[in-house]
Amino acid sequence: MRTNPHGGDTHSVAERLGIPSVPEIKCDFSVNINPLGPPPQLREVLLRGNVLSASYPDAYAECAEAHLADAHCVPRESVIAGNGSTELFGWILQALSPSSASLLAPCYAGYAEACDACGTRCDSEALLTHDNGFRVNADILDRMRGEIIFLGQPNNPTGRLVDPDIILSAARTNPRRTYIVDEAFIDFCPNRSELTLIRADTPGNIIVVKSLTKFFAVPGLRLGMAFARPDVIERLNSVRMPWTVNALSQSLAMSLYDDGDYISRTQDLTVRLREQMSHSLTKIPGFEVLASDANFVMVKLPPACPAPRLQELLLRKGILIRDCSNYEGLDSYYCRLAVRPEREIGELLTALSGLFEPRSLTPPDLKTKTPAVMVVGTTSNAGKSVLAAALCRYFARQGLSVAPFKAQNMALNSFVTREGGEMGRAQVAQAAAAGVEPHTDMNPVLLKPLGEDGSQVIVNGKAIGNYRAREYYAMKSRMRDEA
Repeated sequence: MRTNPHGGDTHSVAERLGIPSVPEIKCDFSVNINPLGPPPQLREVLLRGNVLSASYPDAYAECAEAHLADAHCVPRESVIAGNGSTELFGWILQALSPSSASLLAPCYAGYAEACDACGTRCDSEALLTHDNGFRVNADILDRMRGEIIFLGQPNNPTGRLVDPDIILSAARTNPRRTYIVDEAFIDFCPNRSELTLIRADTPGNIIVVKSLTKFFAVPGLRLGMAFARPDVIERLNSVRMPWTVNALSQSLAMSLYDDGDYISRTQDLTVRLREQMSHSLTKIPGFEVLASDANFVMVKLPPACPAPRLQELLLRKGILIRDCSNYEGLDSYYCRLAVRPEREIGELLTALSGLFEPRSLTPPDLKTKTPAVMVVGTTSNAGKSVLAAALCRYFARQGLSVAPFKAQNMALNSFVTREGGEMGRAQVAQAAAAGVEPHTDMNPVLLKPLGEDGSQVIVNGKAIGNYRAREYYAMKSRMRDEA
């Protein structure tokens, strides 16, 4: 059987890297768990732990399955609960007994492990590549030949989504094949209702498997569900053993999707932190951050620092990342980083800054300090912008090299520079007065108000997301660094 390292296994990583004593892990970027932490209802379940653990759980988790079906607006007979998605993959392979399975590499190693355990031949027939952006298209799916096709939605480790219409079309065109769609990370997507294939009209040859421990941050409890047509679920029931889902997990499943505020806050936070982390990582020389729709990003590293080496350097600082060398289709220059709380992202960036010299945003001839004049006022519309423009024109006429600068600007309308970046129009007018071409360095942070919903934040000319005032204030240190 294949043995593949997974995230969170610090001891195995330290042993493989030859580190004799395992450092205390301060920040674990190798496991893709909700950065918000578990839902509030977990505390109530754990407080009842003594009572729950003193009795046998429901042998087939029927009440838990009913609640999960209701939460996904599908019939009770189309849902089955298991001890995590890994067990569910095993049930599917046992029940359907396929002669072959196909994978789209790189992908989650658990698919191949389940196939090995069940004696199913497993092949990677079509590889996703850096050149095609690791995206699945209809042509790639058409080339798959296994009786069972595994698909990540979004995929792990690439974080890319598949257009659900492409999967539906492939399933309808190839009714003899079964498509196992792994939606372990789909709840992190704000538009999950448009993406999920847990629908009443899903074809009978699609089985959706969903781990519930990533989004709800309870990997130690083990809980997953599968959705399919009732006749398929009945076949899975024929191979399952009783009591595989423990009492704590069953109790938690009854209320997992009841807290809509927790779900929406997680989705908003994940998108914001992912964009923040990705934006900062792109400043590290040689780092290429690939686009992701999940709560993690994949990074291509520079030739001078392969993933095993970077993993070792960070592990010694108490930071664990996922080396992607063992993923089929990836080489030793790819790593995966989970979206973690802002403090932990700061720790990672500080550690990386100590290992790499961040790319300077300042031209070499401006690195030394130059004289500056600050124009301040006590109100809006006091005339600061006009006075700054006048000073730019005055100093330019005196033969001095002069440029405007406003660290943070708030304006509805923006100007697009030659490089395609957005900046405030006031600084554009001041640049014209100074006789220089406008550049986003003159206005590194631009806020475009969205009414009651906060503002769109534009950093160095690029939009990084929409944030409310409280969220933006929490990012102030980062904005100062940009400025």
